[in-house]
Amino acid sequence: MATDGARALWEDGDLRTARDFFEAAYRRAERDGDAPALAESALGLAGLGVHEHRGFAEAVAVRDRLRRAAAIVAPDSPLGLRLHARLAAESDYRSGGYAAVLDAVERAGRVADPVPVAEALNLALHCLLGPDHSALRRRLATRLARVRTPRRGDLLLGLLWGTASLVLDGDPDAVRSLARLHAALAERGHGVVGSTAQALDVMFQIRAGRFEEAELTAKECAEAGAAAGHLAAPAWHAAQLVSIRWYQGRLAELLPMLEETAALPSLSPTDYSVQSALALACAVSGDARRARGTLAGLTGYPLAGLPRSGTWLATLSQVVETAYLLGDTQTAAEAYELLAPYAQLAATIGPGVTCFGSVEHALGLARLTTGDVAAACAHLDRAVRADDALGHRPAAALARLRLATLTPAAASRVTTNDVTANHVPTNHVTTNHVATDRSTTAAGAVPDPASCRRQGRRWLVEAAGRAAVVDDCRGIAYLAVLLAHPGREIRAVDLAAGPAEPAPDGRPAPVAGEPWGTQPLLDDRAIAQYRRRLAALDEEIGDHQAPGGGPTRAAQARAERDWLRGQLRSTTGLGGRARGFAGADERARIAVGKAIRRALRSIADADAELGRALTAAIRTGQRCAYHPEGEHDDLARCASAC
Repeated sequence: MATDGARALWEDGDLRTARDFFEAAYRRAERDGDAPALAESALGLAGLGVHEHRGFAEAVAVRDRLRRAAAIVAPDSPLGLRLHARLAAESDYRSGGYAAVLDAVERAGRVADPVPVAEALNLALHCLLGPDHSALRRRLATRLARVRTPRRGDLLLGLLWGTASLVLDGDPDAVRSLARLHAALAERGHGVVGSTAQALDVMFQIRAGRFEEAELTAKECAEAGAAAGHLAAPAWHAAQLVSIRWYQGRLAELLPMLEETAALPSLSPTDYSVQSALALACAVSGDARRARGTLAGLTGYPLAGLPRSGTWLATLSQVVETAYLLGDTQTAAEAYELLAPYAQLAATIGPGVTCFGSVEHALGLARLTTGDVAAACAHLDRAVRADDALGHRPAAALARLRLATLTPAAASRVTTNDVTANHVPTNHVTTNHVATDRSTTAAGAVPDPASCRRQGRRWLVEAAGRAAVVDDCRGIAYLAVLLAHPGREIRAVDLAAGPAEPAPDGRPAPVAGEPWGTQPLLDDRAIAQYRRRLAALDEEIGDHQAPGGGPTRAAQARAERDWLRGQLRSTTGLGGRARGFAGADERARIAVGKAIRRALRSIADADAELGRALTAAIRTGQRCAYHPEGEHDDLARCASAC
């Protein structure tokens, strides 16, 4: 049975099946007094990673079995060294340390058997996912990749840790390393390593802005991980959905899921990213009181005492976003000091299963929250470059848009694609929640622009101390884009249709499937048929008006003739030339203008003064724009009058 368990664990990566085999093998070895089999079974029950038994009673039972086995085998034997490494790793992981497991690695390296050293290296790497251990992690991953054992799982774990180390360091070679790992898995699957490799695929899809594909892959990955008994799979899936919904501007939708996940007993004791995501989701949904309470549960740790695990950077990045929305300058300042040494890293989860972009972005937002706009601009500018280098398109777009609200020079570098290419939601681009005077920016005295951001299924529109919450509609989404780019003209067709590839002559391409030219409403053949029918009707009317004709039929013929004449008048212009259908630009002008006006009316229904001032500041047409200067003055007068 232990042999079957070892095959399921190391060859197939099937933790669930392996546990069943090892449980039966342990009971038999205990009954027979077989110390080596007891030790092998106890090690097998512990799994491939650390803290794989998340229930308290189950975890205690596994540790007791490991200690019992360690007490009855020779400490310097291969089994004894493996047991020592396992117990050291479990202890270090819970405490956030790594000294004991590194000592176990060195002890295992003194024997000729490669299995103890491979196992110790794998376990040590689980304890070194935090941001402080980049160089050490890469050294150990390189060493593990060179160890050769009879177990296929050790080879795959070596490839996996090598890839994860590159991902966590933002190394561009990570893509090629992941491809090598997939090639090895193509020969034969492995439940744990395969689902982890798929989770890394999700991260790269999110960085590319392919959110629908990433969400589908994340679901498949979670199902594969659950089938293999991988207890980290639910938390990883939650983290991936958080990053997808965050960049889509739909994080509030995940509130029920985050509440449920935060209560799971299977969560790692060193992982606080679910709680920080829950606080952020509460903040973006407008539930400030609950957001503060959830955030207090983290900051009361205190914040500096949070374990610097593989989720620490992402946790603090979400803390900063929440503090920004709440205007919590104290938390923002504390988080800044903690994050500053890691500005060169990306905020990732675990071995890199998802990514929230450069830490520079969180540093910039923290400075913005505390009112240091010049420092915020410098950090955000570096975040744009870092995220571009990572290939994280949504994070780079968000950094550009936030920077554009602070400096006119940066605004000139923002394209419509940054907003409409599904890379970033405009509701992240707001400066209303910072507890400082925003009437001046790094560029000098500039009016504070209005903002429009999504809150669940509704939108919050704010400016100069006034606010209105309105229902979702197409026009509000257009309005949000305009408010995010004060003073910039954006074509109505771009607002309506989203991004498109440029035409060869440099013009923006037309709406997909639509020609640039016009098409006549009626062609020459149709007009000729209309005219022949009119002639026939004139003749019929004359016949029925003659003595003995039918007055009823004459009236019917006249009605048809009048209708046909009206149709011809509406479809022909000067000289009888056929009018054309409206082109893409014209149709977009009409549709976008109507939608924005409906949105402005809904804002005015909620707050008349806010609606009036925004209406005065918005220009529609084939090119639409938001000019905040006059709008700001109107709103300032409104605020003072209140």
